[in-house]
Amino acid sequence: MSGKVLLIDPIATNRISLGSILRAAHYQISAVSGLSEPAPLLNETVFDAVVIALNLPLDLVKLKAIPALSNVPAIACQQASDDPTRLALLHAGASEILTAPVSRKILLTRLRSLLRARNASAELQLREDTNRALGFHEAAPAFQSKSTGIVVCNDPQSCPSFLAKLQSIQSLSFSLRSDKQLFDPPPTQQGNSCFILCLTEKTARHALNNLVEMRAHSATRHAAVIVAAPHSCADAAMDALDLGANDVLFDSYGTEEISFRIAAQIQHKKTNDRLRATLQAGLNAAVTDSLTGLYNRRYALTYLSHLFDKSLRSGTELSLIMVDLDHFKRVNDHYGHAAGDAVLCAVAKTLKGAIRASDLLARLGGEEFVVILPDTPADKAQGLAQRLCGLIRNLRVEAAPRQITASIGLSAIGPDRPSTGLNPRFEHLLQEADKALYAAKSRGRDQVSYFTPQAA
Repeated sequence: MSGKVLLIDPIATNRISLGSILRAAHYQISAVSGLSEPAPLLNETVFDAVVIALNLPLDLVKLKAIPALSNVPAIACQQASDDPTRLALLHAGASEILTAPVSRKILLTRLRSLLRARNASAELQLREDTNRALGFHEAAPAFQSKSTGIVVCNDPQSCPSFLAKLQSIQSLSFSLRSDKQLFDPPPTQQGNSCFILCLTEKTARHALNNLVEMRAHSATRHAAVIVAAPHSCADAAMDALDLGANDVLFDSYGTEEISFRIAAQIQHKKTNDRLRATLQAGLNAAVTDSLTGLYNRRYALTYLSHLFDKSLRSGTELSLIMVDLDHFKRVNDHYGHAAGDAVLCAVAKTLKGAIRASDLLARLGGEEFVVILPDTPADKAQGLAQRLCGLIRNLRVEAAPRQITASIGLSAIGPDRPSTGLNPRFEHLLQEADKALYAAKSRGRDQVSYFTPQAA
C-alpha cells in the first residue's frame, strides 16, 4: 500500500533504518529530526500517516496541534512505557503505540491497517459531503444506546486474565460465545457494536478463518472486529490485521487501555454506519421520486435499456405499459396542487399493488407512469393494462372527488415481433408505447391502446 509518510526521529540512525523499511514497502518518506524543522514541509505537504519517536506525550500534543497533521494517523514509537504513559498517548491522539526497537512486520502491518481504515472513512465522508451539498444529509441521532459486544472464545480457561479485564469495564456489555454460535442466528449479530476474537497459539489458524468468514458474511461485514492475543502470538495477530481486524488487544494491555481501544473502534463503527446510511439515503433519493416513492425517470430508463438489450440477446419477451392520467390539470385547477399530489400518490399505490414483484413501476414525470414487464408477452400485458385502467377508473380520492381515469399505451417485443427500426433501441419501445398512449387519448381516453406496426 503506497502513501506519503512523515518520519520524525531525532536519531539519524533510526531515521535511516525506519526509512529503509518504509521505502522498501513503496512508501514515500519525508524524514525530519523534530517538529521545528522544516515548518513549510509540515504545514503544506499532505501526509497519509506519521511515524514519530517520542520522549514525552507532549510531543504528540504538539504534532496534533499542526493543522495539516491533526487528523493524520500517528504511530508513536517509544521505549518500554507503563500503562499510564500508553494511555496518555492514546488520549493525546496516537493511533498506535509501538515499542522500540520497532519490528518490521508490526510497523508495516499496523500502518496498512490504519491507512485502510482512514481511506475507507475518507471515502464515506466525501460521499456524505456530496449528499449534504445535494440536500440528502441527515443529522446523526442524538440518542446512543449502550455499547454491546460478543466475545468469541471456545475455551474461556485459556484467557482468564483478559476476560476478567473485560468484565471490569462498566461502560460495555459483553456476552461470551463459541465460534459455532457466531452466525446463529445472524439477525441478532447486526446490532452488536463489536466482536472480540480470542486468539491463542492453539486456536490461531481457526480464529483467522473465523475472521475471514466474518468479513465475508453480510451480518458481520461492517462489524468492529478486535483480536485479543498474547504477545507470543504477535505474528498471528498481525496477520489478523491484514485479514480485516480493526485492532489487536495484547494481554499485557491494562484495563483502561483495553477500554479505550474498544470504545474507539465502536465509535469508528458507529460513524461509518451513519455515513453508509447517509450514502444509501442519497442513492435512494437519486433514483426515486420524492412524492410517490416510486423509481424515477432516470432509473427507469437505465433499467429499461439493460433489460431491452438482454431481451434482444436472449429472444425473451418484454412489454411496456405507459399510463397517463386524463385531464389531470383540471384536478390541480379545481382542487389545488395538494389534491393533485394526493391523486398521484393514490394512483401510484394502486398500480404498485397490482403488479408482480419482478415488474418495475416508475413515475416518468408529471402524471405519467410506466410499468416495465420482463418476460411478459403482449397478450398478458394487455390483460394487465385493462385491469390497471379499471382500477384507476374505480379509484376514489377524498381530496379530489371527481372520477379519475387514465389512457394507457402498450408496446412489446418478442420472438414474433421485434421492435421497429434497423438498429433496435429501447427508445423505440418507448416511442411505440407513447404512440399507443396518444392513440388511446384520441379515441376518447379511459382506455388501452396496443401499438402495432400496421397502425404506425
